[in-house]
Amino acid sequence: MAGTLATILFIAYIGSYVINAIVEKQIPVESYLMDIPDYKNNIILQLLLSIAVLLFYIIAGFSLAFLFKSMIVPTVVLMVHGLLVPVLGAYDFRNIYSFFAHQVFNFTDRFRMFQALPINEFTGMAAVVLSVAVCLTLCYVTASKRSAYN
Repeated sequence: MAGTLATILFIAYIGSYVINAIVEKQIPVESYLMDIPDYKNNIILQLLLSIAVLLFYIIAGFSLAFLFKSMIVPTVVLMVHGLLVPVLGAYDFRNIYSFFAHQVFNFTDRFRMFQALPINEFTGMAAVVLSVAVCLTLCYVTASKRSAYN
């Protein structure tokens, strides 16, 4: 798992330079410039949101690894979903987290690459909690059906 993580980080680090150079040549970055607002420092909310996102992906990755008995499957699935699949709509997990992140964090980069679609806060949190509950229920049902855990 550590080797897979190190390989993914290395590929992502090198790939970011290549993709950034390609994007800067093809997209007029100056049309995406944004004003930098005053920085709001709400470290508790930022920490809670970061922990919630981390826990979601830990539970999703663990559930997939448990169901498929392999760490490669969740790694590939989460990489493909995160890097290759576009945002599928307002209630895609990346949009939900981006929506909450834009409320909690101040992004002070030169341009914005992703603008979150507006969502209902309660529905967004309910979708995440329901997804976690489904993942954990699948793990529980699978564990109860496997003879090694009885």
